[in-house]
Amino acid sequence: MRYKLHFNKYFKYFVFLILFSSEFFAQTFLYPQKDSVYLKKFFDVAQKENWKEKSKSEIFTLFAKSVIGFDYYAKTLDSLDEKKLVTTLSGYDCYTLLENGLAFAMTVKDENPTQDKFFDNIKTIRYRNGILEDFSSRLHYFSDWIWDLSRRGIIKDITKEIGGIKYEKSIYLMSKNPKLYKQLRKDSTLIKKIAGFEKIITEREKFYIPEDSLFAHESKIYTGDIIGITSAYNGLDITHVGLAIREEDGRIYFLHAPKVGEKVQISKNPLAEYIKLHKTQTGVMVARILD
Repeated sequence: MRYKLHFNKYFKYFVFLILFSSEFFAQTFLYPQKDSVYLKKFFDVAQKENWKEKSKSEIFTLFAKSVIGFDYYAKTLDSLDEKKLVTTLSGYDCYTLLENGLAFAMTVKDENPTQDKFFDNIKTIRYRNGILEDFSSRLHYFSDWIWDLSRRGIIKDITKEIGGIKYEKSIYLMSKNPKLYKQLRKDSTLIKKIAGFEKIITEREKFYIPEDSLFAHESKIYTGDIIGITSAYNGLDITHVGLAIREEDGRIYFLHAPKVGEKVQISKNPLAEYIKLHKTQTGVMVARILD
């Protein structure tokens, strides 16, 4: 079931102060004011249609399909200080689409599915070990995101078991280009921290399915699987992310937030063909949400 909300893009940010008893400090959350109404409608639909009885992967897919047609919002996470946990539900980039969908699925399956729990899950997903410390604690590289969430039992990296081969690549984009990031320009001490994580990611064993092999392994990818598209750019592991959708023709397509000026959509071409149309993309990593 698809539903749409229309709202003014020129919104004011407001603050939710939530006290996490386990950490004994107030964490500040910021998101567009009208998004609070939108989040409530998500919860209302989930309750009405009994999403709680579905798997997290199914809930994640329902969430993503419900926001098809929503605007692409660029640089949402970089708009404010890292000490404030920022998110929007009125528009998405490729990562925040996944993050919000997974956080919502986790929240619906929780014994106490509240707005506060949703924000707690956003933090759990976005940061290494689920802990917000500073800019360097965010899981900036998506292969690192897959590894960290797999280690914590939230998802499972299935790339190798469905036919992936070793993905050997040096990761250094952020530390070598600090001028591209206002947080690194503001605090140069973070560059060393980022470089340390990049070294760990580089040395970690990783797998991917090359674009030429993707069609042969497509049957092993399920609707709701998380797709990380590997990058042809030096120093970068993943260039784009989204989720897999199997359509009526039996092929796997790509539900994603493409770029500025476009909207959340399902690719016109199957994933295997979609990647071949983009020279900066070389293959995929695949992760499956765990219940």
